[in-house]
Amino acid sequence: MGKTKSDIDIEWLKDQCKVRSLREIAKELKISRRAIKSIVIRYRIRCMSKEKRYSYITSKTSNEIDSRWLRQQYINKHRTMRDIADELDVDYACIQRRLKKIGVVTRSPYSYGNQISYPHKAWLVPMLDSLGVKHITSHVLPKMPEQKNFAQPYEIDEYLPDQKVFLELHGKYHEGEKKKFSDARKTQLLKKHYPDHKVVIIWVKDIKSESTINALKSICS
Repeated sequence: MGKTKSDIDIEWLKDQCKVRSLREIAKELKISRRAIKSIVIRYRIRCMSKEKRYSYITSKTSNEIDSRWLRQQYINKHRTMRDIADELDVDYACIQRRLKKIGVVTRSPYSYGNQISYPHKAWLVPMLDSLGVKHITSHVLPKMPEQKNFAQPYEIDEYLPDQKVFLELHGKYHEGEKKKFSDARKTQLLKKHYPDHKVVIIWVKDIKSESTINALKSICS
């Protein structure tokens, strides 16, 4: 059974309204959102907008997160911001703000751990791990001057920093004419801005072939 209006601590409610929505508070107390809202109006409790709640949470907790540990979890272990936030029991925005503050370029929310392709997750990542090579999954590069304002920065499937290799995994989607053009443009810009790096493309259809395995071993050696 949920609480009644008279059971709710007003000071507790004031603190909760700074970091949580009325819907979340009502769900915890097992009463209606309308009941919570009536108390908020009655006691003139200030409720923050979603953006301000994120800012408030972040300002309280982000500086407490060790930057070295966070880099290791996000970059070396390829964990998502959501996963790290859940472990630390903080908001997603807190992790996002902290990474930005310490100069880490964040990955797309659809990267490793969410919508990374099956061949990438099931074969390419374990293969690189078995070779003992340092690699960064879904590495986001700084935006290049040639890219339009609304364009997203380029994301590399696997970046091998020690070997200076951009490793791209292409599936059937990349066989279309439009995608071939954008891929060629991406490769051209990568070679222009990173002349000391090599762009290597692996096709999913050849991912388990002996030639692909030998090529990867040669790159990583």
